[in-house]
This record gives sequence, C-alpha cells and structure tokens, in this order.
Amino acid sequence: MKTFKVGIVGCGNIANAYFRGCKMFRILEVVACADIRPEAAKAKAEEHGVQACSVDEILKRDD
Repeated sequence: MKTFKVGIVGCGNIANAYFRGCKMFRILEVVACADIRPEAAKAKAEEHGVQACSVDEILKRDD
C-alpha cells in the first residue's frame, strides 16, 4: 500500500486533531508542520516527532 506524506500547516489548537486524524489512516504519514509563528511549529513538531519548517519548505519538498 502506498503511503502519502503530509505536512500540516497551522499549529494552533486544532493541529492536534489533524495529527490524531492522520493516524487513523494507514496511508497517511505526517512528516512536517508549519506555522506563521516558528516557535509554534517547533513546539508542535517536537510534540509529534516531525520536522518543523515553513510553508514554503513544505511545498518545495519532493517526498
């Protein structure tokens, strides 16, 4: 089964729901998150074990 890598944009209160929701689908793997506030992205990335980056960096990724 093919896995689709996902980047979550927006690391506010709702972001945890997105992280949990993605775990419900075996075909989804969250690999990064971004926020207009870099400290929010960093905190959420550390919480969920993914990479914190900018929206532009997520969009430029080839994975």
